[in-house]
Amino acid sequence: MTLIISDRCLSLKLLIFKLICQCVTPKLIQKLRMEEIDKNRLIKDYLTGVDLSGANLQGINLSWANLSNIDLQGANLTGANLNGVNLNKSNLNETYLIQVSLVGADIIEANLMGSDLTKSVLMGTNLSSANLSGVNLSKANLSGCNLSYTDLSWANLSYANLSNCNLNNAILQRSCLNKTKLGFAE
Repeated sequence: MTLIISDRCLSLKLLIFKLICQCVTPKLIQKLRMEEIDKNRLIKDYLTGVDLSGANLQGINLSWANLSNIDLQGANLTGANLNGVNLNKSNLNETYLIQVSLVGADIIEANLMGSDLTKSVLMGTNLSSANLSGVNLSKANLSGCNLSYTDLSWANLSYANLSNCNLNNAILQRSCLNKTKLGFAE
């Protein structure tokens, strides 16, 4: 793939997207006179509202990034570190978040419908008013989460830990709660 870059027409967000997708070659980086690019730092600072649908971001470290309003539909974030990340109002529909760490993240009013969060750690995460319908949260640790006003209909919560969660006004219709730990949940 040949990438033609004009310094006046390429936005920084597009450049970062190309870095993520590993389409930018070392020769191109040198041409742009960018030394010691910290891909994760660029992502954290500049990706609010960007479309990364379908991107392969396995194992990436985006801890404490502001990714609000981002489109990650169908993306693969398996094994990623998303501790403390802001994903408020983001689209994570049918996203692969298997064995992801989302400790203390803010995912308020986000769409995670049909996503796979198997064996993920979401301790202390704020998921209030999020759409988690049809989500796979089997063997996930959601202890201490805020799930108030969250739609968990048709969700698979088998073997999940929901102890000390705020479930006020959460929708759990037709959810699978097989062996789910609910100790001290509100």
